[in-house]
Amino acid sequence: MCVCVWCGECVCVCGERCLHAHLLQVVMEGEALAQSGRHSASWEYPETDVATHPDDAAGGPRMTPCPSSDSLTQQAELPVFLCGEQTRTSSPAPSPAIVEGTGEVEEEDGCGGCEDALFMVRVSTAHTEDLEQEAREGARSTELAAAGSDEATELAAAGSDEATELTAAGSDEATEITAAGSDEATELTAAGSDEATELTAAGSDETTELAAAGSDETTELAAAGSDEATELTAAGSDETTELAAAGSDEATELAAAGSDEATELAAAGSDEATELAAAGSDEATELAAAGSDEATELAAAGSDEATELAAAGSDEATELAVAGSDEATELAAAGSDETTELAVAGSDDTALVTAVLAPGDSEQSRVVDALELGPSGLHDMESEEGSNKELSDSMDNPLEDSGDFPSLSSMVGSVSSDTSTPASQTPRDEDVTAEGWRTRRKHVFVLSEAGKPIYSRYGNEEALSSTMGVMMALVSFVQSGNNSIRSISSDNQKVVFLQQGPLVLVSVSRAPQSEEQLRQELHYVYYQIISMLTRASVTRIFERKKNYDLRRLLAGSEKILDSLLDLLDSDLGFLLGAVRSVALSCPLRDSLSAILTKAITPNLVFSILVAEQQLVTIVQERAIIEDCRLDPADLHLLLNLIGASSAFQAGEIWTPICLPRFNPDGYFYAYISYLDAECTVCLVLLSTDKESFYAVSDCKKKIQEAMEANRYMQALAAACRCSPYSASSLGIPELLHFVYMPMDVPDTFKQLPQFTSPVPDGPYSTEAERQRLFDLYRYLHCRIHSSTRPLRLVYQVAQKETLLAWVTSKFELYAAFSSLVTKVGAINVITKLLRWIKKEEDRLFIRYPPKYSTTPLPGKGARTPRPDRTEPFQNGLFSGL
Repeated sequence: MCVCVWCGECVCVCGERCLHAHLLQVVMEGEALAQSGRHSASWEYPETDVATHPDDAAGGPRMTPCPSSDSLTQQAELPVFLCGEQTRTSSPAPSPAIVEGTGEVEEEDGCGGCEDALFMVRVSTAHTEDLEQEAREGARSTELAAAGSDEATELAAAGSDEATELTAAGSDEATEITAAGSDEATELTAAGSDEATELTAAGSDETTELAAAGSDETTELAAAGSDEATELTAAGSDETTELAAAGSDEATELAAAGSDEATELAAAGSDEATELAAAGSDEATELAAAGSDEATELAAAGSDEATELAAAGSDEATELAVAGSDEATELAAAGSDETTELAVAGSDDTALVTAVLAPGDSEQSRVVDALELGPSGLHDMESEEGSNKELSDSMDNPLEDSGDFPSLSSMVGSVSSDTSTPASQTPRDEDVTAEGWRTRRKHVFVLSEAGKPIYSRYGNEEALSSTMGVMMALVSFVQSGNNSIRSISSDNQKVVFLQQGPLVLVSVSRAPQSEEQLRQELHYVYYQIISMLTRASVTRIFERKKNYDLRRLLAGSEKILDSLLDLLDSDLGFLLGAVRSVALSCPLRDSLSAILTKAITPNLVFSILVAEQQLVTIVQERAIIEDCRLDPADLHLLLNLIGASSAFQAGEIWTPICLPRFNPDGYFYAYISYLDAECTVCLVLLSTDKESFYAVSDCKKKIQEAMEANRYMQALAAACRCSPYSASSLGIPELLHFVYMPMDVPDTFKQLPQFTSPVPDGPYSTEAERQRLFDLYRYLHCRIHSSTRPLRLVYQVAQKETLLAWVTSKFELYAAFSSLVTKVGAINVITKLLRWIKKEEDRLFIRYPPKYSTTPLPGKGARTPRPDRTEPFQNGLFSGL
């Protein structure tokens, strides 16, 4: 009979009436037998344990009985089913009833009319005393497994101390046993420190996160002893139950004790159950003792992920710790001193080093690739026998290496050139972090004393501001010791510094050049800037504002500086300090000079006629010749200014220009105009009067009319076409190339040295070979003009040719011969070459320059101070902006 504990009537009658918390009690005739003490089937019904059945269509509450611990320990089996739904954990047979006094079981159908939950208890009295004891132990184990207590854990682990320590999962001893007693496992579990062991054993949230490494399964296993895991286990969560039972379905069934297999295991009636209960089976042992691969790896922090994160030994953890991320900091805080030190990677010292090295890459200091060069085969002329007596006067000094220039063993026979810039990209647009920028052969930087970028040959100045700041820091650091930095040299790289007033120029090069040659190039760059601004203006600007951005005044002049640096790597005139003249017949040159002499105006200082960037003739005011002489560097800068800009081809140009070697603090006023439609012949007139444009323009008209009337324009054009002669045209087969500069010119024209050389042909027809020959001449020039021990004669055997450098009081000569030419053969070739040059001397060089005198304007002086004087000009030359 099913009786309602609220109204005392049958459940079938009151099911619709009692809508409150229904607690169903099964009153059976077997209670008398239970009260006798043999069995107890009593239940406790707390009024608060109410659960709503999800399938109750009427929405009424259904009761879930709460069994007491005493009743659970006595009952042997609890088959449960729901009347009407026929849901049970065992077979759906009808519930039996116990006949009073007999202990026999009588089958009784469940109440089919009851829509509430009906729980039936079948108590079997056929069990023996041994079965009762085993059932109590199984029930006790079930209760302890569900409650999650330490005592139940110990019983579930077969009562052994080892199983207790393994199941506890929170004690220090259990941690050691879980690690299989090995030092390696102990180190992995403890994370290498006592603090990590305490954090892991205490089940703190931080240790749980570290051990779990983001894995839910790892978190639940590691938190088996935490309050949260206990609550999950007590709440009857399937997932927590599985974790508490070592993560296996079989353990879950054992803990639930609701299945037949669980019953058999709890009763220890089978060998398998006995082995599992006693922790004797391999599977149970592996699961309970955390000996399985998964359990061992997860619980003992032996998995790859847990090991890497907890031990902070993996590359990822190390990188995260060094990067100073929060996650790496938390991992490193697991108690490991070593990891803590790594986590401090965000300190100021590390940030400083990163700031110095980073901009990008630790290899940022490498500017260009290594120069592949062949053997030198140096030969001392003095060490060889059979020297010709004709050269005996030039061999006073033996040949030896100079410290100013790299050994030719690392230079002759090969060439390294700049990486070409794509046609669609200008040097200004280059990415300074790209490899192409690094592989440039030579870099030139200009900056102010305040570290402000002014110019860079490759790349944008703004992107290089930090690099230039480091350069200025080096300069300032050396200056703080009352010294000045000149260069930094390594095996295959040179960094040369030049400070001129408020400007600092730096050349970073791996080209085969000496320090003096690189510094000379920096001087040319400085002079080109001064030619546009004057030294006085630049000094005055930075005195007023030290961090002034000079690019405001030099806007658009980058092309001029780029063109200058290109000429420095290809034009021998810059290396020799001389100018190249167009090869003209002496009568034609003299006629053109006479025309320039007649077309003069007051304060006109220089009249220069140029064809294809080569000097045709130059006429100078007499006072200039006597007092201040035009330097070849000034003419180079002037010709570069004209050739670098196409604006001068538009018509008549009147512009101020400074000649820094003549006077760096004053301006000339240049009139520039092309005389032919092809823009090959250019006339440059320099005046000291800024108001004399129309007077100078009239001079140009007179010159052009005279040249056209005498058909000199056609003759000059024909001479220009024939002027670039080749070495093969000389009729000397062994001669490949030469450079000749006379030294015995008249004293009145020494201020403008000249040189001649043929157009490279034959083996030097390609750009790479021409650059290699140019580098060879640089080497010979450095040996001849060495600052430590200059030489008069150098005989050099290179990889593809033989070279000779010879300096006397009358000439300076550099020549290249075929590789099979001997020393005696080279001397014979030089003799033939000198005879040819002597014959063509008047055609190749301007021997006697014409002079003229002009009447200065009233109030203007007639004489000009020397370049080393600082007072303003007295002939109308401006001294400032």
